[in-house]
Amino acid sequence: MKLTGKGLRLKECEHVIICNLEFEGGRGPDVDGIQIKPKSKHIWIDRCSLCDYDDGLIDITRESTDITISRCHFSKHDKTMLIGADPSHTGDRCIRVTIRHCFFDGTRQRHPRVSTLVTALLDLDSLFEKLSPIDFVFYNSNILCIMQLVPDGSPDPE
Repeated sequence: MKLTGKGLRLKECEHVIICNLEFEGGRGPDVDGIQIKPKSKHIWIDRCSLCDYDDGLIDITRESTDITISRCHFSKHDKTMLIGADPSHTGDRCIRVTIRHCFFDGTRQRHPRVSTLVTALLDLDSLFEKLSPIDFVFYNSNILCIMQLVPDGSPDPE
C-alpha cells in the first residue's frame, strides 16, 4: 500500500507496528513520511519504503522512545531521519532508537541526525549507496561529532 500526501503521524501511541508500506511525495511545511511525537512508545517500523518528502522521512521527537526501524528503504531524499529535535528539550534524553538492516539509497544527510543525548543503536550492516561521504552527525548543545563509515574493503576516503 502506498501513502502519499501528509504521511503518517503517531501521537501518544503505544505498541504500534508499521509494516510493508510505501511513503512517497509528501508536500508542505513540517510534512514527514512518518512523524513520531509526542510520548509515543514501543513503535516498530519494518520493511517500509520512504522517499521524496518536503521535510524528513522519519522524525522521532518529544519523548518518544523504544522505536525500532528495520529493513526499511530510504531513497531520493535530503533529510532522511531526525532523532530528537531540539537539544534544549531535556525530555528527549529518554529516547531510545534501534536502526537495523536499512538501505539508504541516494539520501544526502541525517543518517540519522541525533540532536540530544539519546541512545541510538546503529547497525553498521545497513547498506549505503550513492552517499559521498557517508556521515552520521550527532548534534548536542556542546558537542558536534561526525563519524564517517568506510565499508570493509573500501579505500580510505582521505
